[in-house]
Amino acid sequence: MAIIVAKLDKSDIERLGCVSFIDINIVKRKLEEESVIFVAFDEKDVCGMIALEPVGTSHRLSYLFVDEKKRHSGIGRSLFDAVRIYDPRVYLGEDESIPSDIDAFLEACGYVLLKEKDLYTFDKNEETSAYCKGFMRMHGDAVMGMMRRHGFEACSMGMARPGLIESLGEKIGEGFDEEMNPFNIKNLDEEWSFIVHKDDVPAAFVACSSTEEELTVEMLAADRDHRGGGPAIMALVTLFEKILADDGIRRVVTSVGRDNDDAARLLDDKFYELITAKKSIRIFTLAG
Repeated sequence: MAIIVAKLDKSDIERLGCVSFIDINIVKRKLEEESVIFVAFDEKDVCGMIALEPVGTSHRLSYLFVDEKKRHSGIGRSLFDAVRIYDPRVYLGEDESIPSDIDAFLEACGYVLLKEKDLYTFDKNEETSAYCKGFMRMHGDAVMGMMRRHGFEACSMGMARPGLIESLGEKIGEGFDEEMNPFNIKNLDEEWSFIVHKDDVPAAFVACSSTEEELTVEMLAADRDHRGGGPAIMALVTLFEKILADDGIRRVVTSVGRDNDDAARLLDDKFYELITAKKSIRIFTLAG
């Protein structure tokens, strides 16, 4: 059986209307949300579909379906072969439209579980903005003043002095969270990503990417000498100031590894009133 996989374009969507196992409304909604969708064909017949939902610079598997009559014939593997060009990792949520045996299938395709995270979302509205402003009044000025007295500065990547970003890159995998190793700094939004440093030596880093109306905090990390301390808070306060001042951002999303106790405690204890949704995600990556 020859299987052909092609990326779905909005102009092709009506071709799926007669396919019994595909909900055309789900497909339309995912395309509107800028998901990447691939469709598998057995000759001229549609036999499978996979959708990747953008989350910052990554993609989360949000839909996978293969015609029940044609399962175990290589269709799922062919779909995954196509999406690997977008991301070698697979992000799985707890309530996605995917098969219950997805873990075993991923293992058969050469994936291993890399990390488990919690995904936090908060919408920017009057209530959450008021909470942010209150937090800034109580903590922002004090933190910023204290950190500056100790010689720390915060700057965006776009305004970083020569050599500072390179210094950050050198510290990745040494003092900073090892998960930053594969992180491509060049793909971050320079306007929304901030480095906290002292004498041009990075101490903390908040990495962000952005799409229309949504900001994704990819990572908040401090080096081993400053974990649980002021530099990470300074990075967050700097980011909060910018979020509050920008009317274009309507939603903020961030994910925190379950082994990152400092960041999880910060979100759950300090910012719990902001959180409008929280879900678990798992990250699989290709073995080797």
